[in-house]
Amino acid sequence: MFFGGNSHQTLGLDIGTHTVKAVLLDHQRNPRVLKAGMREIRGESDYEPKQLRRSETLLALRELLAELRINPAKVKSLVSCLGGPTTSMKEITAVKMSEEELAASLVFEARKHLPLDDSDTVIDHQLLGPDPDDNTKARILLVATTRKMYGWHESVLKDVGFTPGTVDIDPLAVTNSLLALGEMPEEGQVLILNLGARGTNFIVTNAMGRIFNRDLPLGGHHLTADLADKRSMPYAEAERLKIAEGVSAFHQGSGEDGGLSLQTRTALEDFLDELRRTLRYYVKETGNSDFRKVYLTGGGALMKGLQEMIAEKFQMEVEIWNPLSMVEGAEVANGTVGPQFAQCTGLALRRE
Repeated sequence: MFFGGNSHQTLGLDIGTHTVKAVLLDHQRNPRVLKAGMREIRGESDYEPKQLRRSETLLALRELLAELRINPAKVKSLVSCLGGPTTSMKEITAVKMSEEELAASLVFEARKHLPLDDSDTVIDHQLLGPDPDDNTKARILLVATTRKMYGWHESVLKDVGFTPGTVDIDPLAVTNSLLALGEMPEEGQVLILNLGARGTNFIVTNAMGRIFNRDLPLGGHHLTADLADKRSMPYAEAERLKIAEGVSAFHQGSGEDGGLSLQTRTALEDFLDELRRTLRYYVKETGNSDFRKVYLTGGGALMKGLQEMIAEKFQMEVEIWNPLSMVEGAEVANGTVGPQFAQCTGLALRRE
């Protein structure tokens, strides 16, 4: 039997630059995991986050679908996502208008809030409802990406055999997994750090579904590359060291035992500084500092010592977010790293 043909099923597909991941959910009753898996996008050279490796991505995706016994041609409901520096999003408030009026003024509104190149931009929006602070205004989510990125994504899906469906963006997919399956405080807000290979989504949301996102240009790749440079070792060896030792690999005494000098500035410290600056920016812009919890998700969430380090540095409760553990049938995903599937799960939870 090949999965993916039932109208009650939704396939969430996350095509990254480092891995491809898939989660197939059945929605006939409560959401239930049917399949979940991941494949690394392998290449002859070291990983480079700015490089879209088309042939390697297609190979990894085909291998993953074959392993999960998912026939792309039979998938009736596909939700995939875009991310990285080529995507932008912002929640705004604007005077209430009809959908037709909003669509007509979309470029004008987006130009005021998002970094756009009119010649190479795809823009979309979603009405989120009335502004609770001003009943004459509405909350609107603006999203933009480049035509090149959207076209690349669509062509990969078609080459594998899919009919492209709904396309989300990374921070919305992650947020959706938490809003649908997690516990949100009635007051205050939570911070989600989605730690990927090429960057980190800094996401603030609350029980009302308000969302703020900023992409931090530091991810797992940058930590590995920093270790490789400072230890004078191959990239692959630095990656193994990072996985084995976690944050301690960046702070190991004087360097005489192969560790890094305490006087050496590391990419991990740069990451913490970037996080601190973004928190300050958010508080300054919104006047809101009532954070109740930090959720770590993504491939870097399980880095040894990171959870404790962030909790200590920022004096916040920090939890690792694994949405697969909240869904019936998660045992079929045995062997997968749950936090890495936050995006996929959020995508598969959509019923559009």
